[in-house]
Amino acid sequence: MDDSGAILCQISSLKDMLDQVNEENRSEYSNHQRDRVGNCEVFRSGERFVSQRIGAGEDADSRSSVKLLEEDLRCLRVKRDEIIERMINSWEGFTKSCLDFQRNIEKGENDVLRDFCQKKSFLKPNYIFWERKTMPCRTQCWHLWRRFLKIFMVPILVMLVFPSLYKKAEADMR
Repeated sequence: MDDSGAILCQISSLKDMLDQVNEENRSEYSNHQRDRVGNCEVFRSGERFVSQRIGAGEDADSRSSVKLLEEDLRCLRVKRDEIIERMINSWEGFTKSCLDFQRNIEKGENDVLRDFCQKKSFLKPNYIFWERKTMPCRTQCWHLWRRFLKIFMVPILVMLVFPSLYKKAEADMR
């Protein structure tokens, strides 16, 4: 029984790891979406800024601001790539843990599960045998219980539910 508890504990820890990876993936995805929106905003504002500067005749300043915006955009892309890399590594680690667990069960390194299955297949015919042997006894007990209820409990229930009727019947019997 302790070994099945260990298996359940290991499965539970793998499930917790999966939940944690999924939560990280969700947060990474939302961060990625925010970065994407930010990139779009930076690009749009950069275009507006460049068009305004060019329109105003400040070509040298616009080039330097475009370079700054491009640098910011490059930094955001690098950050996004790092996030995606972490997500991939987390997912690969979880997948590897699941496959290792499955391999251990298939190899037989975890013989507890196999032992439980063998014991179950051995005990099932015995259970069926004793179930058949005790059926008449259980049936007889059931019939005796029903007779007991009819004989003893009906008058008590009548007395409790209909006390005036019980008193009248008692008086008639005398």
